[in-house]
Amino acid sequence: MSLSSIVVQKKDGSEFENQYFNNSVYEYDFVSKLEDTKAVSIKQGVTLDSLPEEYKNVVSVVGTNNTSKNVLFRSGVFTLISGKNINSKDRNSILIHLDLAKKNHLKVGGTICLNSHTFTIKGIFEGKKHETYKGLSSDLSENTVFLDYHFLDTKMVHKMTVFSKKESRLKQV
Repeated sequence: MSLSSIVVQKKDGSEFENQYFNNSVYEYDFVSKLEDTKAVSIKQGVTLDSLPEEYKNVVSVVGTNNTSKNVLFRSGVFTLISGKNINSKDRNSILIHLDLAKKNHLKVGGTICLNSHTFTIKGIFEGKKHETYKGLSSDLSENTVFLDYHFLDTKMVHKMTVFSKKESRLKQV
């Protein structure tokens, strides 16, 4: 498995002016601990007996500035069924899976806490991606959440998708 990334920023840390592209979507992936909420669990063939307690109730987090342009939503693997997508203006917003919402009696407008930070649930989605279960609750689609990129205290991205109406502009990337 290889994790690769590229960071493009000015020396002063500010963002580049975006005169050639209609918009860019940033994504940063990590795992986070749920507080006062239980992750969805299913019986799996893989178990980790030596797994520390703090890793038994974790979710996979995608920090993004636009969930509607995320490949899982664009391809139809995930479908927003309630509420709204996260966009670049959102702060402290989160999308959660329907099964996670049902298990914890959560609704759009409610809150969920990750690593001591409270997020407002902006939307609920459903669907199931291809999974490779390695023994963590965060491996499951039901335990995937999307939160607004601006909450993250980073300028790094794991994935950047660039959109343009002119193909010649994309070639410049």
